[in-house]
Amino acid sequence: LVGSKKGNSFLCNANTGDVLARMPSHNGSIEMLDFVQEGCENMVATGGTDGVARVYDIKEHFVRGEFRHSEAVTCGQTYRVFDGELVRNLLITGCADGLARIWSIDDAVFLEKLNGISACVLCIKGENNWLVAGGDDHTAVAFAISYS
Repeated sequence: LVGSKKGNSFLCNANTGDVLARMPSHNGSIEMLDFVQEGCENMVATGGTDGVARVYDIKEHFVRGEFRHSEAVTCGQTYRVFDGELVRNLLITGCADGLARIWSIDDAVFLEKLNGISACVLCIKGENNWLVAGGDDHTAVAFAISYS
């Protein structure tokens, strides 16, 4: 999975370099790329300085969800929240506005906005029912999340 500062993103064969799929372009550089985790093997997520994150189905060639932000999407990850059984496939994003956001990939809707960082979110990681974000203000914040 490759992204460019011109807003293009491609899925390429690592051995041959052949382009297998081209995702819809962003109007700015690509800042976030991720393969959607188990159960959604044919999807990738992209995010850019245009304030948009997308989940794209690379097998069927369509956008599963488009997630709009107030400023640049600076980081992100896809993951699943479990509570005994599968609860949701989520996209978590960090933004230049200092907010972390949680989106449902399953129905392409916004779920929650998390604050605690006063500058650009530089990194974000979700695991189990926890989300940790780090910011340009030298802070790290942990959030407990549940969608059961």
